[in-house]
Amino acid sequence: MKDQRRILGVTKHSSIGVLYLLIIFSMFNFSLPVILGMLLGGLVSVLNFQVLCKSVEKALTPPHELQMGPALVKHYISFGISVVIISLSIIFHWVHPLGLVAGVSVIVMGFFIATFVEIMRILFWRKGR
Repeated sequence: MKDQRRILGVTKHSSIGVLYLLIIFSMFNFSLPVILGMLLGGLVSVLNFQVLCKSVEKALTPPHELQMGPALVKHYISFGISVVIISLSIIFHWVHPLGLVAGVSVIVMGFFIATFVEIMRILFWRKGR
């Protein structure tokens, strides 16, 4: 479970770092609705990932504080709230849809970074042991 927690932590922290970099670099090149879309999409995806991690960890670690059914229901509710927030922000033109897509994809970049970190750990760290 220690390895999984480390991978999830790297994914979460690198996603937040990618979101920061994305916002900083976009401030000089894009309009405010695009920047807000990136920020909203990134925050929604990172928060959903955090909720998923916590509820699955509670469901899978002894003494199994949370059954898998309620954990899934909790995640579905969180996902539904995210859909409502994203839908309303697009309907009322608060954000640009392409900015939202870029913001939501920060989790994907976090997964890529976590994968790269683990490959480097396997190739170089464990090789010396």
